[in-house]
Amino acid sequence: MQLDLLYEFCQWVVERFRIPATTHKTLYRGVNDLDDWIIEDENKHQKIIRFNNVVSFTDRRSIASEFGSYILKVEVPMVKLIFFNELLPHHALRGESEYLVIGGDYRVNLQR
Repeated sequence: MQLDLLYEFCQWVVERFRIPATTHKTLYRGVNDLDDWIIEDENKHQKIIRFNNVVSFTDRRSIASEFGSYILKVEVPMVKLIFFNELLPHHALRGESEYLVIGGDYRVNLQR
């Protein structure tokens, strides 16, 4: 129930105080292994990856590179945001510019 409340508040803030015309947010995730996540290989740099129910991203590529040798660049629909760094004034996730996102299948751009 608390996650649902956080999601609703996040979506309210996005609609009221962010740019409503923005439909996607570019986010990054660092990983070391892709074998279990790849659903479809589109080409060398484009993949379709299945993420868990809730997944953590950052909006800074430099931070993502600290978490793995592969950097996944993803265009996340704004309606899938559960939490973002500026949502609350005090929280435990502040140091990594973290975003929590509803998982599922995403087209990613694979970078090294």
